[in-house]
Amino acid sequence: MSRRPVTVFFKLGALGDTIMTTPALRAYRKSFPHEEIIYIIGKTCEAALLGNPNIDRLITFDDDAFYTGGAIARMKTVFKVTGLIKSFKAGRIFIMQKNSSWNNAAKSAGVPERFGFGEEKNKHLTHALKNSDDFHEVDSYIEICKLAEGFRPDGHTMNVYHSEAEPERIKSLTGNLFSRKVIAVAPGGRSGMKAEDDLRRWRGYTELIRKIISETECNILVIGSRSDKELLDTNGFDEARVKNLCGKIPVAGSYATLKRCAMLVAGDGGAMILGAAAGIPVVSIFGPTNPLNRYPITNHLSRYIWLEKDCSPCIKDGHFPRKTDHACMEEITPDMVFAEVTDILEKSPQK
Repeated sequence: MSRRPVTVFFKLGALGDTIMTTPALRAYRKSFPHEEIIYIIGKTCEAALLGNPNIDRLITFDDDAFYTGGAIARMKTVFKVTGLIKSFKAGRIFIMQKNSSWNNAAKSAGVPERFGFGEEKNKHLTHALKNSDDFHEVDSYIEICKLAEGFRPDGHTMNVYHSEAEPERIKSLTGNLFSRKVIAVAPGGRSGMKAEDDLRRWRGYTELIRKIISETECNILVIGSRSDKELLDTNGFDEARVKNLCGKIPVAGSYATLKRCAMLVAGDGGAMILGAAAGIPVVSIFGPTNPLNRYPITNHLSRYIWLEKDCSPCIKDGHFPRKTDHACMEEITPDMVFAEVTDILEKSPQK
């Protein structure tokens, strides 16, 4: 029996960025159903791809060593991943990462066709997407795959999967919260591997929640990581109206919960992308990053708030400014966000 052609997808970094590769992944599976697809992902973001039927083998590696270790630790990680790639004897690899180290790893592993970000004459890639900043991030991954002859795009729907038991578990945690419309809020920023990113965090959620529960009939669900719970103290609110599940549900659980919500309010981070994947309206709050490459594009009611200060965007390719007055976030008021929330409520179909 002849061996199936093997194609490798490679990604590391942030949860939301990983989820944004899934439209390209799904389209590739449909375009080349006979191939075996192996996805190599940093352990940090494995949860974004668990249960994805478009992947034949999900392989993880220690990305913490790459981002937080020294030069030797990074070299060892690249060398280990190079060996992994070589062992699969793939015919193609898609490097969904803007870092030339991984392009070089793919070449060193002997993969004949190498697709990724870079200049047209990139010495490590056989097919390179240039000017990737001209595209929304979801589209940039699709554009890389379009460099493979025979690839057919399949829309922007992002895929996250959860177990059949997850909705029941969420129901036990939320009680009667969903007897009314529920607005989800995610107070965290983006906890990436390069550094703890406090610059994307907006501090007005407490006042926003107060306005929502006093001026609308909606209940509130707070989602995020365990550390995010410390960012938003909900003890002063009626627990029948406000539930804080930060740190209590996994990525798949957050996705399952968001699918039941009327909308999500979040900054630029993994929760924002989960909301987009769930297909609900998202009010996204941007400051130090450029929304044009990342804003949720899966629901026509979604919108973003960005003051577009002269110094914005100041986070570029994961690099953080040493000093900032954070005016791009501080000057976004709860009233500004609440106005967008109420506009979505008015325009949303009644359930």
